Parts: sequence; structure tokens; C-alpha cells
Amino acid sequence: MYRKTVDEIADMLSNIHSSIAAADREQLATLDRRTTHLALVRYRYQNIRANVLYTRLDPKGRGRIQISAELPLIYATGRRTQPPEVHFPAQAENDSKPTRARKSKLEPHPFLRVLPVYRYNE
Repeated sequence: MYRKTVDEIADMLSNIHSSIAAADREQLATLDRRTTHLALVRYRYQNIRANVLYTRLDPKGRGRIQISAELPLIYATGRRTQPPEVHFPAQAENDSKPTRARKSKLEPHPFLRVLPVYRYNE
């Protein structure tokens, strides 16, 4: 989530040429002057990582590296006699602690249709 000024959102909309964007620009112009910021919501990509442990250090002096592991991990054996040991993060257990629900700072529905922009609750 990014906190953007109304002017920044207007600049983003000015680069989109469609009838829906034009309607969003009109709706943005109707905002009260006291509303100075809006929330631009971008969904984060879940990046899976793996810890790779080597029995010996690599050329940079590292024995453990963390890499993105979205695809199968393939290693050239080369001079290494033993393959590296790979550790993926443990699955989060749902039984650990009940999560506490927080009240959202954003209105439940998007304010604009072209961009994922929400108004803050007052």
C-alpha cells in the first residue's frame, strides 16, 4: 500500500486514455479539499526463498546463500563432490496463535475503477 497525494493519482490517471479513466478523473475532481491523500494498493508477490548450505565455502567466502526458489533448483556439480543442502522455510502453523483482527484504515470498496485506489476511513 502506498500513500499518494491526490495530485500524484491525477498524474497517473492522465497517462491512461479511456472513458473509464476520464470518469475516474471527474470523480477525483469532486473530492473535498480536506482529502489530501489516497491509498494506492498494489498486491505483493509472494517470493519463495530457500537457504542453500554448502559443505565448503564458495569463491566469495560464503557457505550459505539465500536464493529465490520459484523454480526447481539445479546445480552444476563441477568439482563439488557433495550436492548442497537446501532448506525451505517451514510452513506457518495455523494452531500457533490466534491472530487479532484489526480495523482497516481503508474504505472497503475502491474509490476509482482504473487504478486500485482507496479512500482512507475518517
